[in-house]
Amino acid sequence: MIFVILGLIIGLIMITYMLYDTSETIIGKILSFICGIPFGALIGGLIGSLIAIITGGILYLIDIPQERLFISETPIYSVIDNQSFDGNFILGCGTISSSLKYYYIIKDEYGNKVSSTDMGNTHIINTNGEPKIKKYHTDFKNQKWCLIGFNCKEKDDYILEVPNNTIKYNYNIDLK
Repeated sequence: MIFVILGLIIGLIMITYMLYDTSETIIGKILSFICGIPFGALIGGLIGSLIAIITGGILYLIDIPQERLFISETPIYSVIDNQSFDGNFILGCGTISSSLKYYYIIKDEYGNKVSSTDMGNTHIINTNGEPKIKKYHTDFKNQKWCLIGFNCKEKDDYILEVPNNTIKYNYNIDLK
């Protein structure tokens, strides 16, 4: 983050000064400020971001210690399907735009809401308790590392806790 801010400030000053120095008239000097400030901030911010990304890649290779923090816990409510099926369904699975997701219903301040998580960052645990989803966030253990580079390993992951016998396994092996 420091590299982005420094790049933004240095780019802003350098481009504005270069345009100001090359202008010879008062109108040219005023236009150099009007054009130089956003253009310099953009160029400097991009260069600073590039340096922060490269530094983040180095931090990724060094394997700086990460920490997984508990963020929230939300109860999941069952859905009664009035189609030709019997029973309550707590968790659904489906594909939208070729990404596999788990679908479930939670309650928020406005009522019931269908929410989803990607299957790639979600684990399911069978439990005797009430169904719920827990959200975790992984980031640097020491937050000072965030100042010098982007965390390439930063991620959110979820644990779906569902009652026992919610997940049915049907195996059909045909050895003909």
